[in-house]
Amino acid sequence: MKSEKYKCFDIEIVRDEISFNPRDEVGTKIGTLAVVNNRYFLGDETVTKDTVTDILNDDGLISLPVYAHVHGDVKLSTKDFADRFDSGMAGVIYVDKSDNDYINSYNSNEELVKEALRGEVEEYSRYLSGDVLGYVIRLNGECIDSCWGFYDTFENVLIQAKEAADCIDVESCTIIIPDNNSGIGKEVCNGFKN
Repeated sequence: MKSEKYKCFDIEIVRDEISFNPRDEVGTKIGTLAVVNNRYFLGDETVTKDTVTDILNDDGLISLPVYAHVHGDVKLSTKDFADRFDSGMAGVIYVDKSDNDYINSYNSNEELVKEALRGEVEEYSRYLSGDVLGYVIRLNGECIDSCWGFYDTFENVLIQAKEAADCIDVESCTIIIPDNNSGIGKEVCNGFKN
């Protein structure tokens, strides 16, 4: 996808082709994503438009509307995409105020809960549109580190990759590259200190 030279390393930021659906991961979500949908199964549950209105007006719930933009791929947001042809309200994400496990961890601060709900929608949107990333760190063409499953921006994943590269002790790293002429390998990866 994109690569960058960093110190003596080549860092590649690539799409994670086998990422996991964050809505399926146990313990990673606080909200329930309820979607009105006739063609796709998205979110945690399928509801009617009337149910979405009821959830948004229920004082016992903390909720945000969820909008979808469908044009080649699916993107979700808690803000309207303002595209009358390819977008509209798709549902709602909510958490029950009486759910003490989650609300107490946010000190009953509704704005913090809403921020977490927005993050869940953004993360799920990245999953749906294939924007889950990973990095590969190479030295002299050989992969020496990689990490996958970043539901984040290219810039933030690059920062993570550079931090990982900074932790690699190049002095003790030994990579054997075969010498095609003699059949004997030669060591590379010496002389660089972090």
